[in-house]
Order: sequence, then C-alpha cells, then structure tokens
Amino acid sequence: MMTEKPRIRVKRVKHGRLKLEDGTVIVQRVAIVDARPVKVGSPFGVDFDLVVISGISPHPSKKVVEELKDQPMLEPGKQPPNA
Repeated sequence: MMTEKPRIRVKRVKHGRLKLEDGTVIVQRVAIVDARPVKVGSPFGVDFDLVVISGISPHPSKKVVEELKDQPMLEPGKQPPNA
C-alpha cells in the first residue's frame, strides 16, 4: 500500500470568532485541505487552487437561550413543519 505525501502541512491553527450584539459567539474554523499553484506571475505572485472545508459553532448567549426556551426545536434529519 502506497501512501502519498501531502503537498501542504499545517503550521498554525486559529479560530475566527464573531461576537454578536446579543452576546452570542460564533466560532468559525476553515481548513485548507489541498493547495495547488495554477498560475505563476499573477499580480499576487502565485495563484492557487484551494480545496477548503469550513464549519461554524454557535454559542448562544443566556439571553437568547431564555428567549427561545419555549419555541419548538427542529431535530437533525427532520423536516420543518409546512415544508
């Protein structure tokens, strides 16, 4: 079994954080899965074709949780009513 050596290596990981007016914090993480140079000599030096994945993680404020506590919740894999 032959394994291919990745062309890129992760050197640093940082999370993006957004704080909303109501105190909710949204954490975003973007990962570059692959990168290939596609054009050398562009105005930016080198243009890359990137393959990325992204995810967010919301952390609602206590105020938001309290406001929504009696509202119906859509469970994963189920369709919303009136869909």
